[in-house]
Amino acid sequence: MTGEIQNEVANPADSAELKSSAAARRTPHWRADLWSSIREAVDFANSPPLSQPGEAEFALRSNDQCWSLVFIR
Repeated sequence: MTGEIQNEVANPADSAELKSSAAARRTPHWRADLWSSIREAVDFANSPPLSQPGEAEFALRSNDQCWSLVFIR
């Protein structure tokens, strides 16, 4: 995996823009984001363009924040 990982919590209001800008790269890649809840992370993975089975991973932290690792086509 190449790229940088952000340590700031992602804003759910920006999730559509985050995913569409990532998809605009036109090269398949993994994207890692930190969310304030598992629900926000899952909503991001389920937002268009949809991730396929096996293309999203989640890691819940002890403070209820959640990392998402989503494959963007």
